[in-house]
Amino acid sequence: MKIFDVCFQCAICNLTNETFVVKEPWQVGDECPVICHRCSAGDEESAIVSFIDTDQILEEKEELAEWWENAAHHANTEEVAHLLPGEVPEGIVVETMTAWAVPKSRYPFRDWVTVREASEMTGVPRKTILTWIERGKLFDQQTQGWIQNAGGSTLLLHRKVVERIEKMKKEKE
Repeated sequence: MKIFDVCFQCAICNLTNETFVVKEPWQVGDECPVICHRCSAGDEESAIVSFIDTDQILEEKEELAEWWENAAHHANTEEVAHLLPGEVPEGIVVETMTAWAVPKSRYPFRDWVTVREASEMTGVPRKTILTWIERGKLFDQQTQGWIQNAGGSTLLLHRKVVERIEKMKKEKE
């Protein structure tokens, strides 16, 4: 089993804010509950993950024991506490990573958004948008370069595509 030790830092001032040990890590573009109070507008409740970098992968018993001793004191382990009853069990792997987050008020307006963000903006489920792309319903936007593969399984959609998705949603209703 693999768990993730995610240290959040402010992408503006680089202040380390909080560390969480979780089963599934955040992805770039996700909202997170960690906010830099030095850089935020003050009343914000979340920030946007802008970059993630893997620090190390811990598999050896000695390094896992040392990690757990430190994590128990500095990290929020609430989500995985039931998996770690006092010590790290056999067969567990810990991936430590740093995630930089920007307070929502300071997050730049972008012309390109992820499929997840387009889904949140339009109210159209992420899977529906991906199905429309696969079935060629957004073929014109693909051929014009408004849908880009950003590496791996990440697709970026230009705001023009988001507008088209909103029109398609209205036509479907």
